[in-house]
Amino acid sequence: MEKTKPDGWFLRQADVVPDKEGRFTMTFDPGCLYSITTTEGQSKGVTTPPTRSPLPLPYKESFHDTPIGKMPRYFSDQHGTFEIAPAKGGGQCLRQVVTMKPVYWNSDADPSTLIGDPSWRNYTVKSEVLLEQPGYVELLGRVSGGGQNEVSGYHLRLSDAGHWSLFYRDAKQKKKESSDAELASGEIKEAAGTGKWHTLSLGFQGDNVSASIDGQVVVKDLVDHHTDEAIARKSIPCFTGYATSRWENGEFRNFTVDAVPSKQH
Repeated sequence: MEKTKPDGWFLRQADVVPDKEGRFTMTFDPGCLYSITTTEGQSKGVTTPPTRSPLPLPYKESFHDTPIGKMPRYFSDQHGTFEIAPAKGGGQCLRQVVTMKPVYWNSDADPSTLIGDPSWRNYTVKSEVLLEQPGYVELLGRVSGGGQNEVSGYHLRLSDAGHWSLFYRDAKQKKKESSDAELASGEIKEAAGTGKWHTLSLGFQGDNVSASIDGQVVVKDLVDHHTDEAIARKSIPCFTGYATSRWENGEFRNFTVDAVPSKQH
């Protein structure tokens, strides 16, 4: 029978002795995995995990300390592949490198990578972004989970045409669909084009959401309650990160997250 308790896992069984012709028989329980070897010295591993602790704020990542071609610490790709690469203009960046639609398991979605901690609720996330081809790049905030490779949370999107939008995506885990609620949008012609660095910023304090592009405030203290709905579904809206249009190369550098005091009532 299937072993459901840890004390029934990784147990050494009796040695098997082949007969003179090298034949032997074994009896296997259903629902169990067995490994057979002719070597010696194997044993159940023992380890002590480090003490659990939160990822503290402020958090900064320049992407300069990770070797080219590797993934930075703590970032977790949800779709696409983000790795360290030479940045346009010098230095290093985090770059989305997949340019062909992959064979996916659930559904196609924009490439994205996330980082965060359950303690991250009120914060400002800021980063420089660059598009190599026509499309869009996104800075994500208060991401609470995903559905079929999509990510629920706030998306600050900037396109190569200079159009920007702030929207909240509700990704449905079971229905294989997502819905976007646009909160604000506009045009910044100075931001049009590809191959140029721009600075995106998203801020969260209670139900207030703010955003800026290249130092220009485009959304200030907008009241939105999608975070409350995510918490009601027991989905902690703590993560942040990046996304690009599929399947485009995007570059990201100088990522910072700073704590914001909780809103006083």
